[in-house]
This record gives sequence, structure tokens and C-alpha cells, in this order.
Amino acid sequence: SLTANADQADADNDGIGDACDTCPNDPLDQCVVVGPLPDLTGSWYEPLTEKCKTKKEGLVCRVKGKLLITNIGETDAHNVHLRIYLSDDDSYDEDDILLEESNKGDVVAGKTYRKSLKLTLPVGMSLEGKYIIVYIDADNTTTESNESNNFVVYGEEDN
Repeated sequence: SLTANADQADADNDGIGDACDTCPNDPLDQCVVVGPLPDLTGSWYEPLTEKCKTKKEGLVCRVKGKLLITNIGETDAHNVHLRIYLSDDDSYDEDDILLEESNKGDVVAGKTYRKSLKLTLPVGMSLEGKYIIVYIDADNTTTESNESNNFVVYGEEDN
């Protein structure tokens, strides 16, 4: 049987000594203990290029480029989904046009992967005045140490 140590500190007075208490400042023991996490981010490896042709349906533009996807975190990220959007500005919102979605699969901690992009823009649209936004972990299924660095943006200033 266990015997309480009367000399042990118990900051939250829950009867569990601080040395053994996973939440020493919460009497209801409802805190979340977080260990090492993944952290997905990205950057452009190769600038985007655009080729446009006028076809019978109108202007058709194709965009190519290379993206780096990196897990700078301490643990692997699993089943990572990407979504690529065409946007009027450099911030993702619901009005952006989905161009492509794909599953990157697992992204190992400390590793970088190259992804080639071959996108077709909607008929009549070009990159002029537009932005390409890549959303890494688009389904937000990976708990990360930094959730704010999952967007990679390419726009006017990058051309």
C-alpha cells in the first residue's frame, strides 16, 4: 500500500503530491500534458512559372513550380493533406479558389520533401495580380507545436 508523505508539497491540495501530480496547479487535474510535437512548414524551392495560351474556351494558364515541405518539429506528422488555392490577396479565406488537393502522406521529423506543382488556373485567369497559397495540413489533423506556419504564399512580389 502507498503511504502519503506529509512533507511533500501539494500546491493544488488534491491529495496528490506535486512530484507525482501531472497537473500540480489544478485541483481537478484537467491540464493537458504536451510532449514533443511535429511542426509543418514550407517554402518555395523553385519560383513559379506561368505559360498561357488562348484556346477556343478562352485564356488557359498553367503554372509550374517546386515546393519544399518540412517538418521542423520533433515527431513525425502522419497523413498530411495539402490544398493549393488561387487568391486575390496573400491571406487564405473562403473566397479563394481551390486548384488542387493532395495527400503528402507522412512527413518525418527533421526531413524536407520536394513537391512539384503543375496547376491549371480557371479559364480566363492568370497569375497577374493573384497569389498561390499552399495550405499544409489543410485538414488540421496534426497537432503541431506551431500551427501558424502552415501557409506558403507566392505572389506579385515573388515574380
